[in-house]
Amino acid sequence: ALRRATQSRDSMPWLEHSEVGYNYRMSNVLAALGNAQMAQLPRFLEARRHHREAYARAFAGLDGVAVVADPPWGRSNDWLTTLRFDSVLHPGAASKVRAALEAENIESRHIWKPMHQQPVFARAEAFLTGEADAIFVEGLSLPSAPSLTDEQRATVTAIALMTLESA
Repeated sequence: ALRRATQSRDSMPWLEHSEVGYNYRMSNVLAALGNAQMAQLPRFLEARRHHREAYARAFAGLDGVAVVADPPWGRSNDWLTTLRFDSVLHPGAASKVRAALEAENIESRHIWKPMHQQPVFARAEAFLTGEADAIFVEGLSLPSAPSLTDEQRATVTAIALMTLESA
């Protein structure tokens, strides 16, 4: 049985483990902080959605550039706002925009590197369609924290648009 809070410690007068376990227990202080954050969750989600919708409006007129929308089966939590650049129309755009933002000390990130490209899984069997590789090359997550101001988002948008125009 998977032990998530006891580290799979055996009942001995010393530390002994006959199986692998984890220590995912939360301290009372962290639980109190988490509870306070949960009260803020609706505001956080609304702020992130506001940023994603504003980015979507800003990039709506560009062929081959799209903000990843809600999935057809539900509503996103908007944890990340991700742009996807068509690699034919905008080759290398995700890397170029990321570098331009970084030059202005603005953090953005390529979307998740696929598991089959991770060194730790280099020898693992993989079932590939090419979609994960394409998303990694074409996807860029933009700043979208609830604390991001509209002015800051406008700066991110302007840098991205200038980078795309000059490419």
